Amino acid sequence: MAKKKKVITTKLKARKGTHGDYIENFRVIQNLKATMKDSVNWEQLPLEQKESLEMIAVKVGRVLSGDFDVADHWEDIEGYSHLISQDL
Repeated sequence: MAKKKKVITTKLKARKGTHGDYIENFRVIQNLKATMKDSVNWEQLPLEQKESLEMIAVKVGRVLSGDFDVADHWEDIEGYSHLISQDL
C-alpha cells in the first residue's frame, strides 16, 4: 500500500505542474460549465455536444490554471471539437 501511495503522490505532483492546483482548476472548470449551462442553447444541444463542451471546459481549465504550453491540452480541445464536427 505504501508503494501505491508513493506512486499516486508522485503523479499528483507532476500533474500539479501541468494541470495546476486542483482547487483552482476545479473552480475555473465549474465556472466555465455553469456559464455554458446558463446559455440559451444548452438544453437543446445533443448529449454528445454537451459532453464535448464539458470536456473542452476541463482542458481550458487546465490551460488557465496550469501549464498553458502543454500541447496535450490543446490537442484534446482540438480532438473533442473534431469529433463533433465529423458528426455534423
